[in-house]
Amino acid sequence: MNRLLSVAVFCTALTALIGCGGREGPPLYPVSGIVRVNGQPAERVTVNFQRTDPAATGNAAHPSGVTDADGRFRMSTNKEGDGAAEGEYVVTFTWQSDPDSEKAADLFGGKYRAPKTSKFRAKVGTGPTELEPFELAAEPTQAKKFVK
Repeated sequence: MNRLLSVAVFCTALTALIGCGGREGPPLYPVSGIVRVNGQPAERVTVNFQRTDPAATGNAAHPSGVTDADGRFRMSTNKEGDGAAEGEYVVTFTWQSDPDSEKAADLFGGKYRAPKTSKFRAKVGTGPTELEPFELAAEPTQAKKFVK
């Protein structure tokens, strides 16, 4: 009985290792771009992709990135900067007033948050993709602190 239990544990562990050892999901490709608010690079804008293919599931269906001080972002699916899967995406944006606060406000007031009404699109190919800059607008009083 002890031997049977040992074999069962070994087989379960081996199955888990084989399943976890392989790469999960589709191949990912580097994707980067710039977000400008009122014509200026904007920091701390979260860029969210949502696949237009309804069959897409898991992390590959919704990669994201956050802009740096120069307005640049790199998309991430499973880990920071690993890219996005090939395909077409609807793009949405939120702009955090304070990323360290649970009560952070979206400086866009939700204007760019809804995938159903977003006019922004991105296409990711089978290699590195540098997207055209995204041009967004915000109230000047909101934008003043976070644009260069």
